[in-house]
Amino acid sequence: MTAKSAIGSKLTPAQRLAGDQALARALRNAIAQGDVGVALYEDGVEISGSDDTVLLFLSRRFDSPAALARFLRIRKGFVTDERSTGRDDRARRLPNPYATNGR
Repeated sequence: MTAKSAIGSKLTPAQRLAGDQALARALRNAIAQGDVGVALYEDGVEISGSDDTVLLFLSRRFDSPAALARFLRIRKGFVTDERSTGRDDRARRLPNPYATNGR
């Protein structure tokens, strides 16, 4: 099967799940290798590349770095806690508004 015919064909649910799992595994490996960073903010989670390019911003609150690590199935030490000591419910400006998710 060529790449062109694979793109044009419909994927089965099992194939989609396998693809999602492969992508999640690749992201976890990139985090573990230090190529991708995970930062916890008051208003969400930022996943960024080595040059600080925002790959994804997820608008979801987590109580702690440990809760986020459990959600992502990574070690807690891979999560940088960027929350301030005070509560700040104002949305922050993102460097690239097109990299957001959930807003």
